[in-house]
Amino acid sequence: MPVTTGAGSVSRSVRHTMRTSLLIVSPLLLIALLASAAEQNSPTNWTTINFGAFSFRAPPGMTNVPVRGIDSLVGRCVSSNIILTFDYGWYSGGSFKEHLDQWKHSPKFKLTDTTIDGHEAEIVSYQVSARYYTESEGKTNVIRVQFPKVGKDSPRTSLSMTTYCQSEADHTIAQRIFESIRFKRN
Repeated sequence: MPVTTGAGSVSRSVRHTMRTSLLIVSPLLLIALLASAAEQNSPTNWTTINFGAFSFRAPPGMTNVPVRGIDSLVGRCVSSNIILTFDYGWYSGGSFKEHLDQWKHSPKFKLTDTTIDGHEAEIVSYQVSARYYTESEGKTNVIRVQFPKVGKDSPRTSLSMTTYCQSEADHTIAQRIFESIRFKRN
């Protein structure tokens, strides 16, 4: 029971309890506000494209174009500024670090290690000449993500996803797509 010592004054123990409560509640409120801000920064008008083994979020206007694979799950999604392709299976490429000679001399080459949906991944970006890549349809800014080991049934299963971007500014969109990848859980 609070003890008052005068008109409107509060005892020392009550003030201590109030301070302690504020110290506990304030960080919780800050976390809630930050989580809310993060949700507001995520694109709410993006749609989920599900391929069974994994899914990702895609910006408005990006559509799935059916393609046929031989020994793996392959796909292609396109929008006006990005072409996205992927290969999920045993022969999807392994680590980018094993193939650095392919890109390290390319303009604007950058390799980054990261974790997405609990899986180790590598992201590489670089520029290509449009004349060498018919798949890119003239889009010369490339950003790729590689998950060397994502298989539930086999440690050899990997996912390689490539985006060909109209401009470097589209790398932000590609990065958001990569960060939205979610693998099916048993």
